[in-house]
Amino acid sequence: MSYNQSFLDAYERIEKFIRSKKGSDVLIEKLDPVDPYNINHIEQVINSYISKSENKDFSWVFNITGGTKTMSIAAYNVAFNFGSEVVYVESNNHSILHYSKNNTDPEIRNFDESLFKDITVEKYLELNGRNNVTFKDISDNDILLSCIIFNNIDSINSSVFLKNVQNECRKFYKNDKGKDDKKKLNKEYCFEIKDDCRPNQDEDNLLKKLSDFGILKYDGNSVVFENNKKYKFFEGTWLEAYTKKCLSGKFFDDIKSNIEFGGKREFDLAVIGQTRFGMIECKSSSKIIDAKDFAKLDSTNSRHGIHAKSFFIICEEYDETKDKHKGLEEQAGWSNVTIIWKNDFYRMDEIISKKLGIML
Repeated sequence: MSYNQSFLDAYERIEKFIRSKKGSDVLIEKLDPVDPYNINHIEQVINSYISKSENKDFSWVFNITGGTKTMSIAAYNVAFNFGSEVVYVESNNHSILHYSKNNTDPEIRNFDESLFKDITVEKYLELNGRNNVTFKDISDNDILLSCIIFNNIDSINSSVFLKNVQNECRKFYKNDKGKDDKKKLNKEYCFEIKDDCRPNQDEDNLLKKLSDFGILKYDGNSVVFENNKKYKFFEGTWLEAYTKKCLSGKFFDDIKSNIEFGGKREFDLAVIGQTRFGMIECKSSSKIIDAKDFAKLDSTNSRHGIHAKSFFIICEEYDETKDKHKGLEEQAGWSNVTIIWKNDFYRMDEIISKKLGIML
């Protein structure tokens, strides 16, 4: 049963999905639209459909999970009169409640968890009406490099020399308006090292290590980034690769990165497990997060009807004495967003799966 255009759109998507799994000859029929708050009208529509099918060898099962409460009551009344089985999906407990005329105490049955693996990130978004979605994969090499950066992140963040290099590199790749200069995206940036601004011994060793893995180039006289993409990876996008690595385990059925709707970047990563969907934004520093970032996650959820839990991954140790950190946690509470700080990265997958309600 349906009662407005959004439900009719959803019906078409669900029908397409069922036929893709069960075959084109499976019988799927749509009832006439109903007044969602008129019990008599709803019952008439259901009874009319059943009477038209009385010569068919059908057994009736009524799923009263969706729709308005009034629709559920009407469907239950019809089912009771026909002595049919009624089911209610209790998604929080991963179970289905079965009711019958002779037994109004529900029989509780667990889901077949293996069926959930068919619902990928792409399929979930498609079922929610997002057909123009694209993804950009993260390579195994980028995941390896992200681990190198993470293992050295404290040394990187504390290096005065590298801060200077990053500031100059950032200026090089930006235009007068502070946006990426498209003319320079593929150009190499070279920071010439002068005698009054040389790395100390620890910084020299760190630069050599980063150079050995190809994150940057260093020969003692200069630091070079091959292009803007290489620089941005070092500056922060490495965290997306590292987050994907942390989440690639037993909890999730699918992970996608760099999600775009119609060519517009929406969020960094998406995970799904047991049909529970999560959106993730990665930030290398709390300094670059403001209210607009929280609003973006919220609007992506509501504007596209995704029905997801939202997460921020922040590569900083949480410090309750810092007003910025406390402010972000307060904003997260108002926005229903979960922040995962660096000190919890080792259990990132457990935190997200628990928040999503994934059960093992």
